Amino acid sequence: QPGVLATVTAILQKHDISVEGLLQQGRAPGDVVALVMTTHETPVASMTRALDEMEQLPIVNAKPVAMPILPADMES
Repeated sequence: QPGVLATVTAILQKHDISVEGLLQQGRAPGDVVALVMTTHETPVASMTRALDEMEQLPIVNAKPVAMPILPADMES
């Protein structure tokens, strides 16, 4: 559906979240499409507010999920 990505990124912008990478695989018109993003380092509170806002959108078919990614140089 045209405009979905723009809507999602506008919410991220509103919460001062910067996208680092994006994966969206095309499907047939009308099919549900998964959208996977990585962001630059972001406060958890900002991400939580953005996800809560996205969840309210009629274009979102499932609860948005955030998974923290640890830096590669982080010691075990």
